[in-house]
Amino acid sequence: MLDQRITELARILEGIPVEYCILHGWDAGDSDLNSDVDIAVSSKDLSAVEKALDNNSAGGIAQLLHYEKTGYLFIVRFATRRSTELAKFDVGTDYRRDGLVYLSGADLLKNRRKWHGVWCASPESEFAYLLVKRICKQRLLPRHAIRLHELQAELDERGFAVCWKLLGLHWAKRCVGWIASSDWTAFETNLRRLRRTLRWRRLISDPLNPLRYWLPEVMRLQQRLRYPTGLLVAVLGPDGAGKTTLIEGLRRELSGTFRSVQTFRFRPDIFHRNLPGAEPHPHAKSLRSRSLSILKVVYWCGDYALGYLIKVRSKLIRSDLVIFDRYYDDILVDPIRYRYGGSRRLIKFVRHIVPRPDITLILDASEDQMLARKSELPREELRRQRIAYRQLVAEAPNAVMLDASLPAAEVVRQARECCLRFLHARYLERRHLWFETRSDIAPRSDQQQSEDAAVHAYAKPKAEERTTTTQARMFHQEDFPQ
Repeated sequence: MLDQRITELARILEGIPVEYCILHGWDAGDSDLNSDVDIAVSSKDLSAVEKALDNNSAGGIAQLLHYEKTGYLFIVRFATRRSTELAKFDVGTDYRRDGLVYLSGADLLKNRRKWHGVWCASPESEFAYLLVKRICKQRLLPRHAIRLHELQAELDERGFAVCWKLLGLHWAKRCVGWIASSDWTAFETNLRRLRRTLRWRRLISDPLNPLRYWLPEVMRLQQRLRYPTGLLVAVLGPDGAGKTTLIEGLRRELSGTFRSVQTFRFRPDIFHRNLPGAEPHPHAKSLRSRSLSILKVVYWCGDYALGYLIKVRSKLIRSDLVIFDRYYDDILVDPIRYRYGGSRRLIKFVRHIVPRPDITLILDASEDQMLARKSELPREELRRQRIAYRQLVAEAPNAVMLDASLPAAEVVRQARECCLRFLHARYLERRHLWFETRSDIAPRSDQQQSEDAAVHAYAKPKAEERTTTTQARMFHQEDFPQ
């Protein structure tokens, strides 16, 4: 069975005159949607490949991780029989790592061949790429070991020539012997020596190699600091709306889009004052005085501002998904939970200082459903909070209300769609940072967005005329007195 990602790539690049090849893993035995498809592209064709991936895939490019100056990890949505899946295409114009350029684009594209409608690397290029990459990463997975053995058996003397060029005569003899006899214990034991030899020979043959690596790399790092590729999501809603279930679902469904997933409860908590576990009686404690409430808001403001700089921003720069279970906006809806007895104007003013989430997901369900899940708050308070959260959706930028009365899997799917659409829109705005031209790719049409309103749940009931029938069901308008 052919890898779905390879089939999709063949369809996307069909008829486009670009010079590329798949470096490894195009055979059916290496099909794994959690792994990357490694692709070498000529530098002159990189922009054309990027446009093709975004224009011709099911949902466009959801995420781009620019991990090296010439290395781009495209996370692309493509259609399957049941739904849409995420595929990772690791596209590079050469192979570089740890301060050195090891293989040029010409080395990777040399003698490429056609296979099932896509261009694939020649055996020599694939062997050199796999060998260099495994030595640099200091790790050998079973599937890579099997493929190296197959390539060496196919290449024979040509495989030895590849190793000689990379490692020299002494280490080439030993390395080829280990691969040919599948002595992977000896191979892995000597990975550090092989890496030192590989680096030394590269420096001897090309003394200016580090300069060509680091000059553009400094520019890339500056850009990465200024434009983080992570995502900050806040999940709000009354007790019993299903926030914990949604957060766990997002961790599972979006884990492949980010390097890792980090969660916080209400605030960054740089002083580690948050108590573990949920509050069993959120309205049991008395309110603080006005003066203590003001001091508490100042403390929260400092926690959010410093915590964002110290704990959150660094994770966003590393391309992490950061999820908050409740956020500062929650004080506006439920001040009693936070024992706030001060002016509402103060918390509204501080709200402009607190860093804003990229997306705020607000869950809404009927009082009966929420009481069946949790019974800490009375029905009247849940009704009041539902109205307050609805008003928050109308005021907050990038706020989305989800119908939590639906099955949990459907709520997670809708939230996932919201995040992926946001990422795609952000990518279109930023693509000129990585490629030569500004985005000339039009976002999905208004008609397409309105048809998918229930799926993507981008609803803002600010004005009565904006509320469609679908959105009315989503917000349970019949439950809200006018």
